[in-house]
Amino acid sequence: MPAAERDFARIFAYIAEDNPQAAARFFGKLRQKVQSLRWSPQRCARIPEKIEGRHEYRHLLVKRYRIIFCIIADTVWVMRIIHGAQLLDAESLLFELK
Repeated sequence: MPAAERDFARIFAYIAEDNPQAAARFFGKLRQKVQSLRWSPQRCARIPEKIEGRHEYRHLLVKRYRIIFCIIADTVWVMRIIHGAQLLDAESLLFELK
C-alpha cells in the first residue's frame, strides 16, 4: 500500500474514533482537493523542506493536513498526507518513487 493511502487510513481512523460523521466529511473534502490537482497542480506552493532528487514536491493544505505531491510527466503523484505540524520524512518520499 502506498504511503499516502496508509496516511489517509490512519487519519480517517483517528478522526472516526470520536466522530464518524466528521471523518466522512473529511474524506469528501480530501477527495475533492486531490481531484482538483488534475487541473492546476502548479497553483500549490513548493514544500519548504529540502529534498534531494530530480522531482519538485508541492503541497496542498486541507484543514490541518498537508497533501504532499509531485508532478511527473503531467501526472500528479500524491506521496504523503501528513499533519501540518508533523515533520516530513524526506526518505519516505524518495522510497515511494522507486
